[in-house]
Amino acid sequence: AALVCLVEFGVIPNTNLGFTCKDPKISYPFKGDTVSVTNLLISAYFGPIFVITLVEVLKENSFKRVCVGTVWNYYKECLIGATLVLLITEVIKVIVGEPRPHFLDSCEPDVNIACQAGTFIFEYNCTNNRLSNFFKSDITRSFPSGHTSVSIFIALYCSYLVQIRIPSEAVSVLIKPFLIGGCLTWSLVCSLSRITDRRHHWWDVLAGAFLGMCGALYTLTLLHNKEKKERAKNRLSRSNTTTSILGDIKNRDAASVII
Repeated sequence: AALVCLVEFGVIPNTNLGFTCKDPKISYPFKGDTVSVTNLLISAYFGPIFVITLVEVLKENSFKRVCVGTVWNYYKECLIGATLVLLITEVIKVIVGEPRPHFLDSCEPDVNIACQAGTFIFEYNCTNNRLSNFFKSDITRSFPSGHTSVSIFIALYCSYLVQIRIPSEAVSVLIKPFLIGGCLTWSLVCSLSRITDRRHHWWDVLAGAFLGMCGALYTLTLLHNKEKKERAKNRLSRSNTTTSILGDIKNRDAASVII
C-alpha cells in the first residue's frame, strides 16, 4: 500500500518515453472521469464486504446466523488480491510511461507547436502551469488501466462467491444471475468509461482486464484449494470422532456382557 502511494504521488518518478509530434492518438481534450479514482476505491474496497455479507445472509437464510469470521476471511482475501493487482498495475505504469489520449491537451509541451508532424520528441517540458505535480505524472501513466484491472478483479471475485456460496435451491432462480450481472456491469462501466472519457487507449483497458483476470484466477485458485483442504480436514475430524464414539459404545457393551 505504501509503494502504491509513493507511485501515485510521484515520489517514484515515471519513465519518460517521449511522444510523437501532433500524434492524433494523444490529442484528445481532457474531459474528466465518469468514474473518479475516489469512487472506484470506495466501491472496490467497500462494495465487496456488502456483497459477501449478502451472500452469507442468503446462504444461511438469516442475518443472525451469519458468521463474522467467515465474512472477514473472504473480505481479507479480496483485499489482498485487489491490492496486489493494483500494485502490479502501478509498477507497470511507472515502467512503461505511456502518454494518455489527452496528453497534448493537458501537458501543452513546449516543442509540440513548432515540431514537424510525425517527429518523435524525447525531451520536452509541460507548459501548462495549471497542472499539479500529481497530474503531471499521471498524464504519462496510461498503460495499463488501473480502473479496469481493479474492477475486473473485484467483479470476478464477487461473482465467484455468489455462484459458489449461495445454494441455488435456497433462493429465487433470478437472484444469482442478477447479483453476478450487477458485479460484471459495474466492472464494464468502470472499464469502458476509461475509453469514452479519453483517459485510456483501448489496449490499456484490454491489458488492465487481463491483469484483473489473472489476479482473480490466482486468488480464487488459492481460496478454492484452501477451502478444499479445510473440508477434508473437517471430514477427517468428524470421521475420527465417529470412530471414537463407536469404540466407546463397543467397550461399554463388552463391559456389560462381562458383568
